[in-house]
Amino acid sequence: MLTTRTRRGAILVSVLALGIGSALAAPPASAAGPYDDKVVISSGHDDVLYPTPTEDGGALLQLHDDTSSPHAYRAPEDVVFHVKPSVAQRTANAYIAQIPGFVTAGDTVYVLPQTSVPGTIFAGFGHGFPSGTSVTHTVTAIEAPGNFATWQSGEDGPSVNWNTAAGLPTSFSSFANHEHLSWGFAAEGEYMLDVETVVTTNGQQLPATGATYTFWVGEELPQNAPDPDPEPEPDPTTTLSISGRPPTRSPSSSPSRAGIRRGPRSGWPTA
Repeated sequence: MLTTRTRRGAILVSVLALGIGSALAAPPASAAGPYDDKVVISSGHDDVLYPTPTEDGGALLQLHDDTSSPHAYRAPEDVVFHVKPSVAQRTANAYIAQIPGFVTAGDTVYVLPQTSVPGTIFAGFGHGFPSGTSVTHTVTAIEAPGNFATWQSGEDGPSVNWNTAAGLPTSFSSFANHEHLSWGFAAEGEYMLDVETVVTTNGQQLPATGATYTFWVGEELPQNAPDPDPEPEPDPTTTLSISGRPPTRSPSSSPSRAGIRRGPRSGWPTA
């Protein structure tokens, strides 16, 4: 607040709430997103499906993340896989179109390939059990903007692991300790998959384990909707007052002469 005073008869000028607030305002906070509390994986090697033994003799479905140093085992719910169209988008060819109902030749499709490609996720699967262990992975539910499929390339066409276009549940089994496959998405947006995994090791089938996986297909991660605009601040005000003059009485506050009865002056004769 800036205040200037002068002598008798001068004007007292008080400038309140001078319009400098914009210069002192804090910078806006960065936009928040729905994945701010997750680990985002957008490139590098990762075993997406990776059950490991538990201390009580069971199995726990995790993911084996080689994109960090040292590598880490993570709960799938703590991770989002970011599939960027700039490296994953392609036009479906006749080979991919052999996957029943997934896409047709000429459609746009987004693929994490079976082989390592710089700038994208090299996604595979495996397990932490002894060799000879059989693992079955089943997609039991999905929320997605389009079809989803995984496959391995073969001379006679794609060997399909999962294909949601064929209906749910969709499952595959493998004895492999570690393998890779292609992951295909038919549209941009969020894919949330509920996966159930059953491990059979040393002739014993262990209780099922499961998790929810999230994939985001889009060049940029989504942001939350902005908060509503706050109520506008009142305009800055300027207050002026006159210093050194007696207060002026408003005419409406003066007593009315009609209401005053005067008595005789002292020393005057009376009639």
